[in-house]
Amino acid sequence: MKMRSGEYPFQEGASERTQVKVTVLYEDLSAGLRAKALMQSVASKLSVPATIMLECWRFDWLSERSLGSCALGAASKSAILLFSLSLPNELPPQVLAWLDRWVQTERGPAAALVILLAPGNRRSARCRKMLAPLQRAAQSKGADFFCEYLEPQPAGNNTLALPASLRAVADDLPDRSQTLRPEFGALPSRRIV
Repeated sequence: MKMRSGEYPFQEGASERTQVKVTVLYEDLSAGLRAKALMQSVASKLSVPATIMLECWRFDWLSERSLGSCALGAASKSAILLFSLSLPNELPPQVLAWLDRWVQTERGPAAALVILLAPGNRRSARCRKMLAPLQRAAQSKGADFFCEYLEPQPAGNNTLALPASLRAVADDLPDRSQTLRPEFGALPSRRIV
């Protein structure tokens, strides 16, 4: 995915670090933690100085009109929309309704729609059926679609391998290293918590 420099859905902050906004919609605590672990892994592998800004919304919150609207507003300003599920069941009705509203909003800057599942769901027929509405939504919005399987490492081992499909997205982030002041150029990248 290549974009012209003026089209990147990223913002530069006062600290000269690119901010990548990510809206996470998650099924339960386990799925939310898996999404956070994935984004920490992405942040640790970036070759440019960037801060990943997560905004997280649990599926059941989307049925509350005001919370669903807030999540929709966040997603319309995000570079990545990430759905994280523990089980490959069909998406709940409130999530499907929210997804339809997201598709109908003005074209936002979303560069990618990512679905994140536990590795045990890799070959599930239910999983393929559940992915269809998400793939259609990504296609309608012109966003890249990724399906990833990730299980966080046990406590104490906080290193994760970045999935290959997301390595390409990380590599496409704008190279802002030329705009950094020389004294900051040698600083090691830090993980985002």
